[in-house]
Amino acid sequence: MRIQHSTFFAVFLMIATWEGLPAASAEPPGPTVLVLLQNDAGVPSNVVGIAQAEVVRLYGLIGVEVVWITKMPEVGGRVRVVSLVAWEPADDSVPTSVLGVTYVSPKGRGYRAYVFWRRVQRGSEKFTASLYNVLAAAIAHELGHMLLPGVSHAKHGLMEAPWNNVHFRSASAGLLNFSPESAALIRRGLIDEVTVAQGVVR
Repeated sequence: MRIQHSTFFAVFLMIATWEGLPAASAEPPGPTVLVLLQNDAGVPSNVVGIAQAEVVRLYGLIGVEVVWITKMPEVGGRVRVVSLVAWEPADDSVPTSVLGVTYVSPKGRGYRAYVFWRRVQRGSEKFTASLYNVLAAAIAHELGHMLLPGVSHAKHGLMEAPWNNVHFRSASAGLLNFSPESAALIRRGLIDEVTVAQGVVR
């Protein structure tokens, strides 16, 4: 009986302590990126939905919140556009192993990327990888190009190129993540965007 009383008292103290925790102990929100997905390839909505959720998870791991929007806002922050397309580049400038492309101006970052749906399908089949996760990794990779400065391929991780069977299998398992270096650059770039925007408003 004494053991039960002491246990109850200990639990009561623990609850009281938890209730008294200051709100400041919560982590501050990370930078946010708005993304508009255009499904021009007619990819099944369930595939798109699962892939979008995985992209949110991948960026959440590096402290960046991806917010999917369905139309361009009249006012607000910058929007990145990812188009899922059925067409593929006709020339040899984009190797057949490449799943997407982002066009970036010499003076800054890009705001539109194309993901080649048929190549995603073929890559998934070739390496027996999850279609949802391969699509998510391709979207996350191209979005990374829009958020990183200059030549943004990395030596390791999600922004590495070209991909091989190890990358596809890692993506399939949800383990193809951003390297710490890429993650830091993405966060810094988004924070700088907000700072510049606030400076303009002032």
